[in-house]
Amino acid sequence: MKLDLSAGEDAVRELQMEAAPAAVNLVPPKGVEARFEHEIMVRVSVRRVGEEFFVHGEVATNAVFTCVRCLSEYPADLKADLEIIVHRVTAPQGQGPGADLESYVEVPLGASEFDLGPHAREALLLALPQTPHCTEACRGLCPHCGVDLNREPCRCPEQRNDPRWDALRTLLPVEN
Repeated sequence: MKLDLSAGEDAVRELQMEAAPAAVNLVPPKGVEARFEHEIMVRVSVRRVGEEFFVHGEVATNAVFTCVRCLSEYPADLKADLEIIVHRVTAPQGQGPGADLESYVEVPLGASEFDLGPHAREALLLALPQTPHCTEACRGLCPHCGVDLNREPCRCPEQRNDPRWDALRTLLPVEN
């Protein structure tokens, strides 16, 4: 996913690139159940002004998540915005006008290309859901017997009384 930095002044280019998840080291962080089985698509527009390249676009792929409620796998689209300012300078020091911005990157003046892969990876990882749900109405698993409540009803007894709470029940007024 290399961005060509040799475009002319004030040129606006529309680019579309794709790469395998392994090419950008797209691996979900620990605790997130997801698989990336499809290509990563990057669509950006690049505008050059002087030695700065303004990259604006979107990165997208499909993922297979595991629902945190019912533990079933489901496919979902994953999309994220991609905003980067690439500034070619004589000696990159990270102290330019936008050095405090995460999307500001300094590269050597003679650089002819810039790798968008790590930025696409970061954008997708930040777009991962923290608690993936197959549907908002997912009923999950029964905490007692483990049956998937989306597929079949639970056969557990109506209500289980925990004997540890019996002493507190004596404090409640008796209902007639």
